[in-house]
Amino acid sequence: MLINILKQLPQNECSHDELLDQIELFRRNSTSEQVVERYLNECFLKKLLNRVIYTADFDVLYATRFFLLDSCCQIEQEHENIKNETYLIVYRTQIMSMEEIEKLKKSIENDENTPRIYLELGQLINEIKQYHLALQNYQSALDIYQKQLSKDNIRIVSVLNYIELVCKHMGNLDRAMDYYRQSLNIYKSTRSKDEDHLHRIHTMMNLALAYRDKKKELDIALNYLTKVYDIRRNILSNDHSLLVNILIHIANIYYDNDFNQALEYYQQILSIEEITHPNDRLNKATTLRQIGLLYWN
Repeated sequence: MLINILKQLPQNECSHDELLDQIELFRRNSTSEQVVERYLNECFLKKLLNRVIYTADFDVLYATRFFLLDSCCQIEQEHENIKNETYLIVYRTQIMSMEEIEKLKKSIENDENTPRIYLELGQLINEIKQYHLALQNYQSALDIYQKQLSKDNIRIVSVLNYIELVCKHMGNLDRAMDYYRQSLNIYKSTRSKDEDHLHRIHTMMNLALAYRDKKKELDIALNYLTKVYDIRRNILSNDHSLLVNILIHIANIYYDNDFNQALEYYQQILSIEEITHPNDRLNKATTLRQIGLLYWN
């Protein structure tokens, strides 16, 4: 159900696979008792459900009815749990002026939730494309976490992920690559086996594409892409659609350098497309065109 909805959302080079992997992780691990936590942590759920609420898309609303019902039940349970608490921390979604944001920042200097609030502020500012200011907030959160937590704590990775994206938006790919490497080192030491696969590969993909586009170091890019493919193949079936995008990147690197390898990967792509999307003629036509151009050149 979520995958069908995902196909309607805007896509870029990596976001499609990243969201599909998030959905796969959600499908494997989510329970009725975790729906609110999943909503807060999973970007695709937040965007999807916010869109449902604001656009009154009844088709999607009906498709997500079970998740929404579980959410209501858990919210009711959480309400019962906090009835007797003296203080309640809440977050309100509204437009805030820069003056209000500065006042909020000054009021939280010594609060234990300060890094999380810096992250929230960074996300808000990032939405309006003020990337330098967003980066300052992300960096503030990172500085605090690095003082409070061990250097391989997974919370540090979450901040690094935000910094990677904003550096990429700012065109500072070298700095983004440095943070990609830091994230990979932490993922290797902290994540469980399955979660490591589903999270780490996005950073590896981004790093591979950065080496391909920025550094033109195709051997290093190919090494990372091959690792991503092997990781995915170990947890997915050999004909899973998530394998196609990574195979396309690998084939395109071989395109100008190794005819036989490129042809082998394009044929793998075509075989998977025949199985997973037998009626999708556009994608198959694109792959056949690449094979034709390969022979032509």
